Amino acid sequence: MPMTATQIHNMTLEQLRAVRTEMMSPRWLLSLEDEEPKTRTTAAKLLLSVQDAILKLENQALANIAAKLQAEEQNLKTVIDDTKKALEDVEKIAEVAKKIGKFLGVVGKIVSLL
Repeated sequence: MPMTATQIHNMTLEQLRAVRTEMMSPRWLLSLEDEEPKTRTTAAKLLLSVQDAILKLENQALANIAAKLQAEEQNLKTVIDDTKKALEDVEKIAEVAKKIGKFLGVVGKIVSLL
């Protein structure tokens, strides 16, 4: 059964907030310490993009993005599941970053991101 635009919106925001929380956690920061500078820079840019996505989704009128949310429902479910699984093992920063990037790519089809 398809989700409503409100349900999709809430699901997406919930996962974006979970990603942001994890990316600001001591566990994430400790994992970043062993990474190359390029990877740390990528992670910092992703965190900024996650925050941007949260703000834009929160501030966008649901009526303006409802059709896009519903069109991307399956893609969002897939990338959210992939992101949740990746966040279970934050020591693999590069892999987690790829999953977050894919998640943001789908969100970017709904609202324009940085």
